Amino acid sequence: AEDGKLYAQPFYGESSFLMYRKDVFEKQGLTMPEKPTWEEVAKLAERTDGAERGMKGICLRGLPGWGEVIAP
Repeated sequence: AEDGKLYAQPFYGESSFLMYRKDVFEKQGLTMPEKPTWEEVAKLAERTDGAERGMKGICLRGLPGWGEVIAP
């Protein structure tokens, strides 16, 4: 707060990051931009959807806490 007093504190925080399978990208002839936009991510997800049996192109969030296992 501007007056230096604490009025609230976050109860929970979670890391956000993007992971992808390089082997799938290589098979599809795709490359991940160094700093992809969400529009680019969506297009890449469309291209990888169904690349393997039962595979979806993207998983947003997954289950609570999944990311905390591998976040730095």
